[in-house]
Amino acid sequence: SKQNNKVSNSQGQQQRRRVFLLLTMHRQLQDYQALNAILSQIILPVSDHTTGNALVDIELTQISCTNIQIQNLHVDHAKLSNTTQRLSIQSSDFDLDCKYRWSYQVGFLDGGSGVGLAGFRQSQMQIDFDFTSPDFEEYPPDDFTISFCRDDGYQVSNLEFNGDGMGLSGNLLNSIDFLLRSTVEEEVGIAACDTIEEKLEFLKSDVIDYFYNSINGYLVQSQHGNTSDPLEMEETILLSSSESNGSSTSYYNFQTDIPLSIQSVLGQVDESPLNRLMRRFVLDEDGHLSLNATTFMDSNVVYEINSEATDAKLSLSSVTFGGLDTFKSFRFIDPIGKYTLQNGFNLEELYVTLDLDALFRPQSSDSDPTVLENFTFSLQFEDINVESAIFMAISTEEFENISFGSLLWINNILPCILATVENAKFTQLVASVGNIMPPEYSGFDDQAAERIISDASSAFVSMYKKSVINALPGFAQNDVLTRLNSLFKPDKQCFTPTYSGLVDFHELLISRDDHSIGRYGDVVPTIYGMFQESISETKSDGTPAFNDLLSKVAELQSNENGTLIFPGDIFRTNSTLELDNIILELGVALSDLRVSNLNTFGSTLKVFQPVDGATNALNNTVTFGVGPDPFEITATILIEANGDGLLDIYNEVTLDLRIRDLNLALDVLADIKE
Repeated sequence: SKQNNKVSNSQGQQQRRRVFLLLTMHRQLQDYQALNAILSQIILPVSDHTTGNALVDIELTQISCTNIQIQNLHVDHAKLSNTTQRLSIQSSDFDLDCKYRWSYQVGFLDGGSGVGLAGFRQSQMQIDFDFTSPDFEEYPPDDFTISFCRDDGYQVSNLEFNGDGMGLSGNLLNSIDFLLRSTVEEEVGIAACDTIEEKLEFLKSDVIDYFYNSINGYLVQSQHGNTSDPLEMEETILLSSSESNGSSTSYYNFQTDIPLSIQSVLGQVDESPLNRLMRRFVLDEDGHLSLNATTFMDSNVVYEINSEATDAKLSLSSVTFGGLDTFKSFRFIDPIGKYTLQNGFNLEELYVTLDLDALFRPQSSDSDPTVLENFTFSLQFEDINVESAIFMAISTEEFENISFGSLLWINNILPCILATVENAKFTQLVASVGNIMPPEYSGFDDQAAERIISDASSAFVSMYKKSVINALPGFAQNDVLTRLNSLFKPDKQCFTPTYSGLVDFHELLISRDDHSIGRYGDVVPTIYGMFQESISETKSDGTPAFNDLLSKVAELQSNENGTLIFPGDIFRTNSTLELDNIILELGVALSDLRVSNLNTFGSTLKVFQPVDGATNALNNTVTFGVGPDPFEITATILIEANGDGLLDIYNEVTLDLRIRDLNLALDVLADIKE
């Protein structure tokens, strides 16, 4: 059943992701319509060419082709070896029109010149790009070559020669155009391949080299391992200038000032309540978190290019995160030094979806942009591990002066804590990703363009995936860490509320129906709501799911499922009593407390519930000791007495209390000053 549940959860996540990807698909898709709208206005200049035979020399100059129309296009990807991968672009049906200046000579005689037009229909082309790398298992591509460009697939459907000067008329060439077709087809094919190779040279210098140098730099750092010391600030810096001038300023010591019992709970947080917390308070109803692009960047322009053929601009509207409720583990404020806390998490999956606008305007067009595409790009990461360390020098005096009321607002907690920080820095950030899935697209007007871009993107992900995964630790430890420290600026502003009167439990614990924040803030209602939600859930046998949480929390403390262990003295008291001139020394102690089967609560479970009509009353009703194992409390009780040698009592007994099916109701009346 556990395996079936895992499959079901996985299917649910995939279904939710598919729904998510379809949210922005709001237009009917049509093959090649948008792509051809762009290509039809692009003007491609082709190099001059001369051809002929023993009798006639023909020169074609000022060649330019436009009105490109694609009816069929495929992008294929193949891994030829560990060092070579091929990206092949093929079209078995495309049209274009070319115009040119022509001139020819017959021997030493000028045969004429003019303007020519050639229409190519149902032509075929194929271009193979071979990307090379020292080893794709470790490194990104460092170069590419055009290993094959088909130049014999161009088919002329009509050919015109219009004369405009001295010499023989172009009619002569028109009369023998069937003899020139193969020549024009061959020359345009060769010229097109030469032009493509020439125009794509920027791809190597501007793109391939840039990404290779960037990623390789992070690879070198990652291969050297994480050399940063998370405790470096404690060892190399004076906590504040006040220490150097003899001041008695003290700082909060996380290792000694946080009780060990709390440290054991905070150090490893169970993922189930954390995921529920994310779903309830952070994610929307579809399980996503959407942020505006300006959250991450000053300008929403991601990439812009101006070439001879076209202008293009890619803009980011928003970023949506999914999978933030798939935490598998979470370490929280684990003190690894006196003033350094470590945090970390493992996420099963994370998918990031970008809402993008692509604007294309051919250089030949002076009008408004020809095509504006709105689409989404989604990339999924699997098995994400992140671990960070932060150094914080918190003034003990200022920390102790924080008003409890100031911490009742979620948005006020961090500013109030940071107001006590004299020095802070992220000292370590370690990140890794297990796998990157091929990207997915949606929302294109042109279904064919969507398929082509998707296939090409999948090919590039295949080329770059391993190197990006390998480079991620270096990128996180350097660029991301530097960025975090530049953004992390302690704020000295902390709101302090004023209160008078008695605490109203309804107002303190219950969230308002209109979701507004009451005078006691939103921290307590949030925690109380989560707590009530967790204890109200039931399992298939009718018992509270809360029992499982108790088992895990107790195991963190004792390493035993459902058991709390408190070794040593719980309390000890000694007193002196004078009786009939006899001085009695009395002592009572409770030690070695053990609470077993803590996870035996029954379905009746009401804790700290405000009573209607009473602002100072709380109802508690519980049933525990339910199930095959009783709720059990074991402790050692010591009673001793000594009276001037006349009385000497030393009784140590073990108390073993076992409780089954106990219903306990307790109403609490409490007047608490605000």
